[in-house]
Amino acid sequence: VCPVHRLVASGVNVSLGTEGPASNDDVDLLGELRTASLLDKLFAKGRDPLPSHRWLSIATINAARALGLEAKLGSLEAGKEADIVAVRLDSQPVYNPRTNLSYVGTNCVEYTWVQGKCLYERGQLTTMSFDTVRDRAAEWGAKISQWHRERKQADLAALAVAFEELATVSGDADAPTLDRHVVKLDGFKDSLNHWFFFARRGGQLGSRAETLQAMLG
Repeated sequence: VCPVHRLVASGVNVSLGTEGPASNDDVDLLGELRTASLLDKLFAKGRDPLPSHRWLSIATINAARALGLEAKLGSLEAGKEADIVAVRLDSQPVYNPRTNLSYVGTNCVEYTWVQGKCLYERGQLTTMSFDTVRDRAAEWGAKISQWHRERKQADLAALAVAFEELATVSGDADAPTLDRHVVKLDGFKDSLNHWFFFARRGGQLGSRAETLQAMLG
């Protein structure tokens, strides 16, 4: 777990993000804010956790500063772009709005403005059709799935050839075979993609065989 409190105490500009949609399906910044602040409490270990206003700064002005955009974004000030989110605080009592905001989550977002233009109002997108966006996402999801299936089939075929090359280079009749080791290879995260990245960089049969042999240990 990132030692946020130590980094903050050392003057590091800690900021919060969501990653991209390829690795974070909901891209929920308020959800990340809630998780990070709760983790900070869990690992406080005898110290006071960071106060809620510090977490809001980490998610807003600190993030803008990390991108070199603090003069335009990250806080509500005259001359900055009017990027604003209005959140409904349902949980009661509200002793400190900043504390509630740290734990409220995205379901309570009521309005979103970007450069002063309202793009989201009470559950509805104002500049595009939700149904159209959802259908386009499903269409592209199907295309990506088909591309992945075709690529995996091609990679498996090439992998079988690489095992044959390994046997040829080593001159070993008992050299590893695809059937015997494909399960082991699947133990690596994205092993086929990673292996073929290195194999293609090598470009030579011997180099590919050596790479495969190194992966098999």
